[in-house]
Amino acid sequence: MLNILNNNPLVINGGIMTNYNQTYLNGNGISVAEADESNGTIELYEPTYSLISNISLDHKSLEELLELFTNFIKKTEKKCVLNADCKFSFGLINDENKDKVVTFGIENDLADFNAYSIKLGAQSSGFSLKGVDFTINMAGIHNIYNALSAVAVLNINGYELESIANALRSFKGIKRRMEFIGSFNEIDVIDDFAHNPDKIANAINSVKPYCEGRLITIFQPHGFAPTRLMKDGYIESFVSTLSKNDIVIMPEIYYAGGQVVRDISAKDLTSEIEKSGIKSYFFENRADILAVLKEIAKPKDKIMVMGARDNSLNEFAKEILEFMEN
Repeated sequence: MLNILNNNPLVINGGIMTNYNQTYLNGNGISVAEADESNGTIELYEPTYSLISNISLDHKSLEELLELFTNFIKKTEKKCVLNADCKFSFGLINDENKDKVVTFGIENDLADFNAYSIKLGAQSSGFSLKGVDFTINMAGIHNIYNALSAVAVLNINGYELESIANALRSFKGIKRRMEFIGSFNEIDVIDDFAHNPDKIANAINSVKPYCEGRLITIFQPHGFAPTRLMKDGYIESFVSTLSKNDIVIMPEIYYAGGQVVRDISAKDLTSEIEKSGIKSYFFENRADILAVLKEIAKPKDKIMVMGARDNSLNEFAKEILEFMEN
């Protein structure tokens, strides 16, 4: 959006920006960096403006996360924009930092940027804010939150809402964020970066309303320690969002290197999900999933690949579509 608004930003992003097919922009305007708490280096940041989209269990315990983000606000020079609908991020506001906090939300009427008239579609979404209508080329309520937070940051930096809305319409999204891979025989294939319980639930809830058939989810957990930390949350994210006729498929946990304790398996997750009445499959070899998919997928079904850290997942989603076609 900053590019459309003629700012020529310097951008360092975690995901590939579809508009540019790369993760960075080498401009000389405002510098924008995506950061997370995974390795603790967020403690070294001293931003002019900061944005906290939400806080949920991922990488570290909630106690550690809350301490990290409290310090993040403290080190922000001017304003921190945070999610008023997330109880953990909203709970970071205190007497010391309240004057530098700007909030956004949908459910919390106290939010400074409070969106309404929410419109959710299969491949796009919309909302209104202070009399201005916004449209984004992505599905899911979580993407409305993402857009709303960006609108808030731009507006407090002096950009008019009408200009921001126009710029937002040109945004094509991020690779592996509700990315539509293709369709064959009325079977859609979608790829998403969802990798913790909240993000998995958001991804499923974004697709489920538009499933005329079943939703077949393929989730590859990443890392043995994160899977151990989030095991119960993973199970609940599938059990609470899927219907009994939907299907869960998991290959083995993605190993990213280093010394690890292999005392947990993706099979531990599928076994528990199966107990809820949802058909679940575990595969030691991810390649074996293809033949089973071709056998069980039916017209009107949707197949959604989810997971993080493994850069081959996007290619695997494309491989699924190609395998279904042949």
